[in-house]
Amino acid sequence: FMPPALSLHSGLLSYQSKLHLLSQDDKVQLDFKEMALAIANLHLEQAQTHLTLSQQQLETKALSLELTLPAEQAPLITLNGDTALTLTDAKVYNQQEQALLMAFEEFTVDEALLAVMDNIPGVNINNLVLTGARFSDDTGNDIAPLARISSFAVNQLSASPSGLSINKISLGKFDMDIGLDEN
Repeated sequence: FMPPALSLHSGLLSYQSKLHLLSQDDKVQLDFKEMALAIANLHLEQAQTHLTLSQQQLETKALSLELTLPAEQAPLITLNGDTALTLTDAKVYNQQEQALLMAFEEFTVDEALLAVMDNIPGVNINNLVLTGARFSDDTGNDIAPLARISSFAVNQLSASPSGLSINKISLGKFDMDIGLDEN
């Protein structure tokens, strides 16, 4: 199921859900209740660029997908769901793990409401938070990363094809360490 250029080195997957399937003439409806998808110790590689992730947790209280296939018309997709996502201890590096391109402690999306009505997508997110991010960090020496962000948060984000609305953006401590030597 992976694209040929993408290698899966390791990872554990756990999935749990209650699913209700309804099929009528030109319509199929899937209702997921209390869905949980967890991935642990993921390691992917593409063209010597690696992604490692300690844990991913995707949870939804309710997710409904309806596919209507009217005769000689484009299919209509309706999606409604309330989800939450947490990614923990992610690292992106090229060839050697100590030469981090990017890393973060945690990324969370809280209370994400997804909707696709008449093939028009939309999303409302209550909170989106990134903590402990580092960029261009060689952990094999004492030199500080190029940039560090203690926290970055977006509150009450709404997005659709017609626009984007954000109530508040918060940035915690932000450090940049740019040094030039005499050469």
